Amino acid sequence: MDLLLSYRQLYRELRVVFANAASQNELTELQALILKALHTNDNVSLSELSGSVLCSEGQASTVIEQLVHMGLVSRERSTEDRRRITLEVTEAGQTRLQMMFGPHSRLLDVMTHVFALPQHDLEYLIRMNRTIIQNLQVEGVK
Repeated sequence: MDLLLSYRQLYRELRVVFANAASQNELTELQALILKALHTNDNVSLSELSGSVLCSEGQASTVIEQLVHMGLVSRERSTEDRRRITLEVTEAGQTRLQMMFGPHSRLLDVMTHVFALPQHDLEYLIRMNRTIIQNLQVEGVK
């Protein structure tokens, strides 16, 4: 039970930090995650995008529409396949990403301070979390 509560508290605290960073950049948490994912992954499908940020395809589609309306993402028909839509982060979107995730961002400052652990400890923590997630998925919890 202690482990479950510690993960719950960690999740809540990290979510507050991320929500504040997104809000300071006039984004919701999901808008920030999707904008970052679009910037990182070229030619990603809606299914892959929603899976990478842990939301439904419907939510991802709605957020993409919002980001297009905000001028942070452009949407165009693919020249190779007219059925496919290509999404690109605009210059304004890249600026917003830099403000939120860049080397001088408040989020990076906070996360650097929070995770001020030796590299081998961080790597161990990540491995342990992945193992726990895999074990939960094998047990059918997901």
